Amino acid sequence: LSVGADYKLTDAFSAQLSYTSYFDKNVNWGNNIYSQERTIDGNSWELALGLQYSLSDNFAVSIGALRMGTGASEQYQSDFSYSNSTYTGALGVEWKLSDNITLDLGFMATNYESVDKGFTSENFGSYSENYDKATYGFAFGIAYSIF
Repeated sequence: LSVGADYKLTDAFSAQLSYTSYFDKNVNWGNNIYSQERTIDGNSWELALGLQYSLSDNFAVSIGALRMGTGASEQYQSDFSYSNSTYTGALGVEWKLSDNITLDLGFMATNYESVDKGFTSENFGSYSENYDKATYGFAFGIAYSIF
């Protein structure tokens, strides 16, 4: 389920807000590589905010943020498949090269919350694995409008 809104604050400045819930708590995710049932403690969700400012009729800049909560339990996690909650920030540029052609550029950085998973083994005693990462992305697009 998703809901969102786009509000034009001024002729040049707009704000966007959205919320998404995935209703994935009761899905049968099967077992992880440790033969533990992968369970979800709560539904995954996303909350996003975006701001765009038009510097001119042909050029706009944007900034955005996204918070994602997975609800994944410790049993869900493994070093082959883990699902951590995240914080994402993004920057964008829109440049209208002509009435029909627009160039879009974007950059995003996502930081994943650190998750520890504990183990107890007869051979190795107690130990834990840490699942943590950061990802970065760059995107560009060229749009051609026929209308």
